Amino acid sequence: MKNTRYVTRTLYAALAVLVAATMAVPSAQAQMYDEPLTSDRPGFSNAAATLQQGAFQTELGYSFANTADVFGDESASSHNLGQLLLRYGVTDAFELRANVGSYEYQEVLDPSLTNPSLTDPETTYEGGYFGPSVEAKARLFRNETSTLSAFSSTLLPVQTGFYDSNPDQRAIQTLALLLDGQLGTGVSLTINGGTQFYWDGGVQEDRQFSALFIPTLNFAINDQVGAYVGYYGEYTEFANTNFVEGGLTFLANENTQLDLNTGYRVDDNLDQFFIGLGLSQRF
Repeated sequence: MKNTRYVTRTLYAALAVLVAATMAVPSAQAQMYDEPLTSDRPGFSNAAATLQQGAFQTELGYSFANTADVFGDESASSHNLGQLLLRYGVTDAFELRANVGSYEYQEVLDPSLTNPSLTDPETTYEGGYFGPSVEAKARLFRNETSTLSAFSSTLLPVQTGFYDSNPDQRAIQTLALLLDGQLGTGVSLTINGGTQFYWDGGVQEDRQFSALFIPTLNFAINDQVGAYVGYYGEYTEFANTNFVEGGLTFLANENTQLDLNTGYRVDDNLDQFFIGLGLSQRF
């Protein structure tokens, strides 16, 4: 119960910060665009839509996650703040992006560190920054009901804190195709499919190629409120990562969107749950 109250207070505080950030940029409301606001958050998938030429958009958020190994021997609660994505429309069909990254703070309960004279497992506290990525999105095709785009992201090996303890830091490349399709009035499907791999083999001479499959079903509840449910799948030679997710979006004005998102890991490798809040602002 204590942990639930703590998470609730943290989410309220994060929401207050996001609302304050929204109110701090009223000038953005005066900017007019032909296309409706399309954000690549919340959710694991990226939309196929690109920004209009000259448009600049920021997306940021906070999430709380609880993770435990499958044996229940070790658990961690983490706070992830930032998730900052900067997007710029070079043309109507091509955008450049910089994912600035996030700072994460963890509280880890590890029974192996327990003092025999104590009843509870020892808790360690650690934090770190997980580095930036350079990205691009290019629209390949669009008609009245569907859009197809290509996506590239290069995650740079720039980390601090507990992330920096990994001796095998390498750049990670993601390549994907993004498809948006209308299924009916107020219902659409987004599908991301692609691959992810290290730029070099590292100390084990293994580039660890993986396949990505990320479908998301989107619903327009009314002109301002939307909902989505989705799945994230990453498939490798050794272990797969699978999440189910869902959330709500609120269009505060034509250039501002707030979101609430949650997800749960459904594979046999980790027991993980997350909940978060976010803001998308177009200038």
